[in-house]
Parts: sequence; structure tokens; C-alpha cells
Amino acid sequence: PTTAGPVTGTPWPATTTKVTGVTLVPAFTGLGAPWWDRQALGLVSGVTAGTERGHVARAALEAVTHQIADVLEALGSEDLEVLHADGGATASRLLMQCQADLLGRSVVVSSNAEVSALMATASADSRVISSHAPALTRSFLTIQDPPQAATTGTQR
Repeated sequence: PTTAGPVTGTPWPATTTKVTGVTLVPAFTGLGAPWWDRQALGLVSGVTAGTERGHVARAALEAVTHQIADVLEALGSEDLEVLHADGGATASRLLMQCQADLLGRSVVVSSNAEVSALMATASADSRVISSHAPALTRSFLTIQDPPQAATTGTQR
């Protein structure tokens, strides 16, 4: 039998186009920002006999987008027009599109996944900013346009 997943190239969430009602609350070690509840428990709900691993993987992906939306809401980001994203999660175009759909605004993805680490270093040493300024200016390139909720199934 063949399996889909990062090892074979086809991510499980992308193999699932139908929203099935599977929901994941990833509180495996409690809930972080903005809830800060270390006693919270993880939860998977909506599982039926027809649930496949792609449905659970899709629920996990959507849980990430909801966590980010919760933090942005707690920060009072109503006026935020564009979300700039970097880090390893930006490798998932599906995740970035789901995030854009859920937020109802564009997500601009850095071409350098580690731009946050570079900026943290730069804040400690201004010489880093001056020597990397052209690269930092070019590092946000790809835009995921919102809302395509009908195709991604992400809803709040």
C-alpha cells in the first residue's frame, strides 16, 4: 500500500477537498496564546467511519489557522490589511491560502522562511540591517489572495 504524506510528496491535507466536520483542538500540552490554559486537553471531534487520515490532517492544518486568527483577534488587528508570514509553515501554500481565507485578507509570504530570525539578529546589531537591507526588502514576495473559502473549506 502507498501512503500520502510529506515523505512521498503529496501532503495529506491537500488530498482532502471535502469538508467533513472533523475538528482538531491541538491542546496537547495545554493551550497557548491567547488562551494560556495549561490544563486544556487536545480534542479531535467529528470522526466517523468514513474519516480518513487526510481529514484529520486537514483539521490540524485548519487548527493552525484558527490559532493565528485567535491571536490576531486578541491583538485587536481589525485594521490589519495584510498578514506577513515567514517560517517553516509558509512552505504549505494550502496553509497560507486557508489563513488568507479565514482572515479575509491577503497573506504575504516571505521568500526567506527565516526572515524573523534574521530580523531578531538585526535588532541586536544594526550592522546586520545595513548589510542585509536589499535582501530584506525583497524577502516578501508571494501573495495569497483571500477569500476562496468555497475551495478551501476553511470557515470560522
